[in-house]
Amino acid sequence: MTRYPPQIASNTSRPTAVEYAENIRGLSGQGDAYEILNAFSPLTKKELMKFAEDPHWVKQRKVFLVGAWLFWSAITGFSGLILVFSKRCEASPDTTWLQEANIYHIFPRSFVDSDRDGIGDIKGVQMLYKTANKTANKTVYKTVNKAEYMTAYKTVYKTVTKTANKTVYKPVYKTLYKTVNKTVYKMVN
Repeated sequence: MTRYPPQIASNTSRPTAVEYAENIRGLSGQGDAYEILNAFSPLTKKELMKFAEDPHWVKQRKVFLVGAWLFWSAITGFSGLILVFSKRCEASPDTTWLQEANIYHIFPRSFVDSDRDGIGDIKGVQMLYKTANKTANKTVYKTVNKAEYMTAYKTVYKTVTKTANKTVYKPVYKTLYKTVNKTVYKMVN
């Protein structure tokens, strides 16, 4: 391998052919190529086999090999345990009624005002329910918001299905109406 002499190699710019020849002539007087041996040279096969058969390195290789296999087995076993003990997915509910149903989506605050204060309420929704039954709606999807002056309001979604009779509907709306009134009363007082 042909390399520059150390004093030329330290320069960042590559020397011209004339500079290179002058420096070489100064070292050997001949102008021949100057070869610097590489600082790192790999082991020969004979030297390598001497280390390969050394009991210390044989033991260390075996320890690393066994450790790698144990680590791989532990990770595989742990992933198997996760699969065995994880929760099963619940069966999805039957939603064929949803595909065929008429769904009436309402916002009670802006829907029907029963007490004529300018804001819709639950009683207005109850009046709608009688009409909705006549139009063959199976579901009323409503959104109830807290009072207007609240900056952060919570939206409650309830779906009421007409399954057996109207008695399923009335208790749900009465409970919801009382809950909304209590929270508004607590916020005001």
